Amino acid sequence: MTAGIDRASLARKLSPAPERTQLLVIGGGPSGLAAAREAARAGLSVVLVDEHPVDPALMGTDIPFHFGQWMDASVQNRGRLLERIAAGNPDIEEAFALGVDVRLGADVWGVFANGPGTRSLPERLAGLYENGKSTFIGFDRIIVAAGRRDLAIGFPGWDIPGVMGVVAVHTLIERYEAFRGRRVAILGSDTDALCFAERALARGIEVAAVVEVGPRLRGSGEAAHRLSQAGVRLMTSTVPIAAEGRELSVSALRVAAVDESLQPIAGTENTIPCDTICMAIGAVPNVEALDALGCDLVHCSELGGFVPRVDASLRTTVDFVHAVGDCAGVFAEKSLDERIAQDEGRRAALAVALELGALDPAAQAECLAALGALKLGATETTAYRMAWLRAIANAGGGGTLVCQCEKVTRDDLLGVRPPRYLDCTLPRMNSRNLKTLSGDGPVNQDQIKRLTRAGMGPCQGRRCREQIAMTLADASGAPLANIPLARYRPPFRPLPLASIGAVQDSPEMAAHWDIWYGMASQWRPYWDIEGPGGAEAAPPAYGK
Repeated sequence: MTAGIDRASLARKLSPAPERTQLLVIGGGPSGLAAAREAARAGLSVVLVDEHPVDPALMGTDIPFHFGQWMDASVQNRGRLLERIAAGNPDIEEAFALGVDVRLGADVWGVFANGPGTRSLPERLAGLYENGKSTFIGFDRIIVAAGRRDLAIGFPGWDIPGVMGVVAVHTLIERYEAFRGRRVAILGSDTDALCFAERALARGIEVAAVVEVGPRLRGSGEAAHRLSQAGVRLMTSTVPIAAEGRELSVSALRVAAVDESLQPIAGTENTIPCDTICMAIGAVPNVEALDALGCDLVHCSELGGFVPRVDASLRTTVDFVHAVGDCAGVFAEKSLDERIAQDEGRRAALAVALELGALDPAAQAECLAALGALKLGATETTAYRMAWLRAIANAGGGGTLVCQCEKVTRDDLLGVRPPRYLDCTLPRMNSRNLKTLSGDGPVNQDQIKRLTRAGMGPCQGRRCREQIAMTLADASGAPLANIPLARYRPPFRPLPLASIGAVQDSPEMAAHWDIWYGMASQWRPYWDIEGPGGAEAAPPAYGK
């Protein structure tokens, strides 16, 4: 058989990236900036991309954090936010001074590399969106320092403006100075919750209550004592019943006591006036880029959820990818001491510098000796989060929204009901349920997404991904760690189509678009299809 040449193949037709760097760092938090500075000191070319300040349109869809529509109008002033972010972080100034190409307000929307399913890329590429345009940048190594985001559990009224996540609140207060709230009720009592409560008080924000579903507070006893002395109500064995709102904003949080089985106790309802409800039940690592790159991810309760497998240098199972900071694991000690995240960033950068020949082994060993051992989380989080889920489900009922974007309720999810805008009366539309799905193995969140659309909205599952997995685990009786992670794929952020359409193809690529996208069938070779670009375009002697 003569192989021939397929002229329409993608091989060697993709244009090289217009720019490249030895090291690309995703994320400008403590770990990302530390990695970038360490690599620059070693002499590497470094580009650091950070999504802040986030475009106000994305903030309105709760990207990247659960902002809950509770930012003030100052977020429209991009210049002010850039100045605020740069002035509030001296590490950014040092990175600039060391020659790091720091790009604020830019998104990495995809990362691509040749592998088992791809052989056509000219090099490793990252899709970059900034200033309204999309482009590509080539790189040798990548350090992902993508941080954390909020874990949300829906209760009645959680779609009212003013219900938000603690990571989002912290960003609006500390980074942007754009928080609208004046009186906050906090759900959860772990380290992040109590730390936020103290910071809020220091900023002149009134903390109405800290609400904990368990019989005791989870965070520091010293912090809890200080909050109590400041007049904050510390409410244990309590569950949110509903957020109340007026004029499109929160006006109060209604709560009730729960018994040992997490059932609300009749006659114990209480109303807490507030304009903000901050969900601080937990935070999860941002692993979308790591998942898309093919890094092995494992569920680790002590690290906040799915995290990448890493070695002592924070290298993942993909040899050119390192993961540092909160995307490699969220735990209380790291939240309290940013030096832990910084050391992770430095450790990864030293490994990259050694691999690329910018540092000799002796110099690397000397630098590593100053960092000490890697630290890991020690506190289990799954049981705590599942308790919150069960208590809220007991109090709120099945009509509570789980997925705000697609209007999927808890009953819709558990019944595996098709989207409401489809005709659900057909038997074939209702042939699947959790019981039948469980018979095929652990319930797969991607399968549920396709059947119900839960998690398929503009926020890309950022508000609902974890609670969907937790609900499926609870209903099916499977351990949460056994519920597969819903897959990520580019773009990691919603993008204007015009920004992608503006990327120009090479002439060799453009010559064959009619074949790739004008085919009458996806299942036959294009040279067997009659019409333009069909049989007459067949490669010579192909398959003969």
